[in-house]
Amino acid sequence: MEKIKSKIQFLPRRGKFKSLIAELEKLGIQCCIVQCNYSYNITAISKIVRSIKGDIFVTTNPYYGLFAATLAKKFGKIKHSIFRPVGDYQAENNFRYGKINYRIRCFLKMLENSFSLRDVDITIAVSDWLRKKLESYGLKNVYTMYNGVDCIRFRPRKTDERYRTQILCVMNFDIYKKVEPLYMFLTEYKKSKLPYHITFLGDGFYLDSLKKDTLKLGLNENITFKGWVENIEYYYSNCDILIHPSGLDAFPSAILEVGASAKPVVATKVGGIHEIITDGKTGFITNNLNNFLNYIEKLMENSELREKIGANARNKMIGKFTWEKTAARLYDILKMENIKI
Repeated sequence: MEKIKSKIQFLPRRGKFKSLIAELEKLGIQCCIVQCNYSYNITAISKIVRSIKGDIFVTTNPYYGLFAATLAKKFGKIKHSIFRPVGDYQAENNFRYGKINYRIRCFLKMLENSFSLRDVDITIAVSDWLRKKLESYGLKNVYTMYNGVDCIRFRPRKTDERYRTQILCVMNFDIYKKVEPLYMFLTEYKKSKLPYHITFLGDGFYLDSLKKDTLKLGLNENITFKGWVENIEYYYSNCDILIHPSGLDAFPSAILEVGASAKPVVATKVGGIHEIITDGKTGFITNNLNNFLNYIEKLMENSELREKIGANARNKMIGKFTWEKTAARLYDILKMENIKI
């Protein structure tokens, strides 16, 4: 590839840009991350605008990030703006508090969003499913660029009892549409009387209510909530399987990371999950809760099957979802759009 000499600035929301930046810099593309305190106010937005000074500005944030990009473009501080949504931003506004001020805030955010989207040059979705969603919202110049996974950090490791668990679940518990199936899963898991221990990693608004449901169901001895952890790669490599009973997901990193760790996954068939999992080969996907539980039991009772599916999953991650491939895809998108830096 020819080398590009310029600067792309990234404003992450939940995006993981460090690995992508490292690969882009190998191609000769100068990159950096715009620091932000993520406060939703004029001061924070003006600080972002002052920090922007490059050819391309990429934001994963559909509200203040896009608004800052619009202002920076009007002031001539950037040539091109790219929207990199990591989820269905319209579906994620779920009015969880039910308070008037929160509803007003969401309305204003959506109004701001519709204003800012008009000035976006390119939108790059994390999955084909999300790309189609964004196109249905009227966005133009929408491409798919999968997130990558670090197959060195996330890899098979020797057993370490400090991180050992039978079943692992890693989720963001901040969006109701995402966690809604978990409440039903906990009830059915209790009825199934499966003897396996589940460790939940992650944090969010609905975590407390999930903990309360666990206590009511008498599952507190079968389930552990550990919140967010720094060394998550050790939990992946020391579990038997990952479960992902989600109701809303564009392209969950947990499934990539556990796959790279050579562990199988049982997940719901929502969003772009089927683009990661090859059903029956690198994991199982189903929206039938009884089948979901049966797949858990099938994997937990058969270590050879777990190893086979885990090996298939790791091979798929290495072959299709590395950050090197993500960087190459971004390079190709810029080329297709005739963006010369």
